[in-house]
Amino acid sequence: MYTTKPFIMIVLLILLFGCSSPIMPSDVQPLSTETSIPILAPSSTTSNAPLSLTDVVEVDYPMECINLTSTLLKDTLPEGMLVVSKELTDYYLFDLQTSKILEIGNDQNRVFAPIISPNKKVLLARTCGNDECFYILRTVDRMIKTNIPYRNDWIPNRWLDNEHIEVLTTTEPHDIVIFNPFTDEEKRVNLNIPNPETMVQNADNSVIFAYIDASLKQVVFSDQVFHAENQNGRLILWNLETQKEIASLPPPAVSGSSLSSGWSPDAKEYVTPWPAGWGITRLANELFVWDMEGNQEKLTDLNQRFPFANIENPVWSPDSRYIAFWLKISNAANPNTDELRQWLAVVDTTTLDTKIYCLANGVSSRLAYRVVWSPNGDQLIVNISFLYGKVKPILVDLISQTQTEIPNPQNIIVDDWMTQ
Repeated sequence: MYTTKPFIMIVLLILLFGCSSPIMPSDVQPLSTETSIPILAPSSTTSNAPLSLTDVVEVDYPMECINLTSTLLKDTLPEGMLVVSKELTDYYLFDLQTSKILEIGNDQNRVFAPIISPNKKVLLARTCGNDECFYILRTVDRMIKTNIPYRNDWIPNRWLDNEHIEVLTTTEPHDIVIFNPFTDEEKRVNLNIPNPETMVQNADNSVIFAYIDASLKQVVFSDQVFHAENQNGRLILWNLETQKEIASLPPPAVSGSSLSSGWSPDAKEYVTPWPAGWGITRLANELFVWDMEGNQEKLTDLNQRFPFANIENPVWSPDSRYIAFWLKISNAANPNTDELRQWLAVVDTTTLDTKIYCLANGVSSRLAYRVVWSPNGDQLIVNISFLYGKVKPILVDLISQTQTEIPNPQNIIVDDWMTQ
C-alpha cells in the first residue's frame, strides 16, 4: 500500500543494495504542550488522561474524534505472534503471551525485510551471515524451508496470494517474477510499460516500482513524464494484455514519489493517497481507490473538513473493507512540519465513514510507521515515536474502543502480525 511504511524505500534499498500516533496510553505525555494548532493543543486541565472532545481548546471547526479507554495487556491479550524489528533492519518474532523476542531463523544470522502472506500464516525473509544470504520460509511454529537461494537481482515485494510472491527485478528488462517459494516455480511477466519511473543506484542496478494484480493482467506504476515546476508523472493503471491505459491520476506535487503496493487483500481494488510524495507531509491530498475496470472513487473529503489534511500509509484490513492510515492535519493551509499533528484514522470503503481516534503526538512524516492490522481485523497496532528514538507500540481494539501499551524494553517496532 502506499508505504508502506514511509520506510518502504529504505527497506527496498536494503534488499537491493545490502548483503548482496495517534494513540497514546494514559501514562504518555504529548511531545509538547506548546503548539500553534489549537485543534490539538491540550487544555490547561489536561493531565495524563487521554484527550477527549472536552480536553481540547476552543477551535474554529469541529474535531470529532473517538476516545479510547486505556486497559492492561492481560485484559485484552490477542492471539498470534508479532513480527518486529530493531531500527527496520533486524527482524524477530515477538510472543504476545510471554513478551519474549524469538529468532526467526534457526541461528543467529540477521534477518531482513520479511513479507507475510495474506492469510497471515507464512513468512518469507532474507537472512544473512558469514558473507552468505538466503531466504527462509516459515510459519509461527515451524520452519518450512531454510535454503531458498538468494539472488542479487531480486526484490521480493509482496505475496500476491497465499502461494505466490511478486518479485521486482533490478536488471534489464525488469520483468516481474511470480515466485512460488513452496515449489520454487517461477514465471516471468514482461513489464512492457511506457516511461516508468525508475530508481537508479548505479550503471548495473535499478528498479521499477510497478505492482501487478493477482490476475497478472494489470499493473500500477508511476510514469516519468515531467511537467512544469519539476512535477513528476501520473499514476497509471495499465493492462498488460492490451497494452492500454485503463485509468490514471494526474501528476503528483513532488517529483520522485515512489509507490508501495496498494492492492487490497482480495485483489479487487487499489488504493493510494493522491497527490503522492514519499516522506512529504506538506501535501494536501485525499484517498482514492480504483477497481479492476479502472473506476475511480474518492474515499475521503478531509481537506473540506480541515484547512489542511495529509494522508500517509493506507493499509487494508484483512477483509478488504476498511483502510487504516495516518492523518496529519493543521489549521494552516500551508503548514510547516512543526505545525502538523498526526492521528490514526480508519475509513469504511462501503459507507465512506471515516473515524478519527483522539490522541496525537505530533511526529513528523518520516516517523509514520506502518499501521498493523490483526489477522481478524478487529485490532490495530500503531508504533508511537518519541524523542531520542523511543517507540511505544499501542494495541487499539476497534470493537471495545480501548488502547493498550505493549511492553517494549528492547525498543522494537511492530511490523506485522502472524497467526497459527
